[in-house]
Amino acid sequence: MMLRTRKARLFKEGKFALAKAKYDKVLREFNHVNPQDDEEGKEFANTSNLLNMNVAACYLKMGDCRKSVKTCNKVLEANPVHVKALYCRGMAYMETGDFEEARRDFKRMMSIDKSSEVNAKAALLKLKQTEQFFLLVMLLYVGLVLYCWFPLYLQCSLPCHRWHDISEKERVSCIKGGANTTLIRKNWRDLLLITLIASKFTMY
Repeated sequence: MMLRTRKARLFKEGKFALAKAKYDKVLREFNHVNPQDDEEGKEFANTSNLLNMNVAACYLKMGDCRKSVKTCNKVLEANPVHVKALYCRGMAYMETGDFEEARRDFKRMMSIDKSSEVNAKAALLKLKQTEQFFLLVMLLYVGLVLYCWFPLYLQCSLPCHRWHDISEKERVSCIKGGANTTLIRKNWRDLLLITLIASKFTMY
């Protein structure tokens, strides 16, 4: 009991990595336990699920949502109707942008346990808000890209001398930094812009 209280205290204090390490240690010890009968086996399974749920909660708080999902899956493999595991996994899915999976888990919560309806509906509302925010960010990003780079694209499409349109003599003059700086500026402007745009898009 004291050990459980200590781990819970670490979690409440925000020491998630330390709390997870404590839960992991107990889980490793559980691997060496052999239940003697069905009743003991049931108690063992419940305790193991509880420990795994605590580990999953720690992962979620630490921002490692993929591992949180993986740990919740362990619990759901042992108990497919574990409501807390569905809730935790749904929250982890929401953080990773797997919105449909999150919605499925929250709805399944309500179908399994009516008493979880309040938490499930609150989670679904948060999911809807997160989806809307995600869509807004994507639209702003696309708008920003178009705003910044489309004018450059238009400039590049204007009729202008290209490098291959310049005679060999003029090319040599440009490279050597000849006196014809006007020619350099006019003939290289669109080429530089094209290069700039290409370099920006290859960053993604």
